[in-house]
Amino acid sequence: MKWKSLLAAIIGLSAAVLSQAAWAQASHMFTGVLAITNVTSPACDPVGIQAHALNSVFRPRLLAGEPTAAIIVFGNQGELVQMQEAGISPANMNGSGTYNGTFFDPNTGKVLVWRADPNNTFNLTVTSTQPPASPVPVKAISNYIYVSGTIDNFAGLPGCSLTVNGAYTQPVAAP
Repeated sequence: MKWKSLLAAIIGLSAAVLSQAAWAQASHMFTGVLAITNVTSPACDPVGIQAHALNSVFRPRLLAGEPTAAIIVFGNQGELVQMQEAGISPANMNGSGTYNGTFFDPNTGKVLVWRADPNNTFNLTVTSTQPPASPVPVKAISNYIYVSGTIDNFAGLPGCSLTVNGAYTQPVAAP
């Protein structure tokens, strides 16, 4: 019974992540690590998030018609989180804005989905130059992406705030 709910949750989450054809055919995905350096507690306790480094993917929005920018994080115990801009501004999550999200917890088989809400905010610096150098916007030719800042109302939980720092690189295309 537990496996059925786990399988249903994985299928549902996969459909949510791949629902936009552009995601499946994305030409600019940057892989790297997102470090959660601070977590407000007890507000974040219901999702069990802790300060640590996680494998991650950053998907910028470089062209009109592409989906909004997103960060996908893969937890050490099988958790999967997708945070996607709720609007197309600011570009590539650089600055302040609101976000939608999906959180999958393999321990419970539950999927949390939170929609655009004025309290689900991010305040991030997204640049292709390593801080403290002057920020340079992300472009298709960028080799590296650096992300730092805060994500508030994580998982739709009031008062749950994360401080994050990330570094990503664009994978080399296969010949």
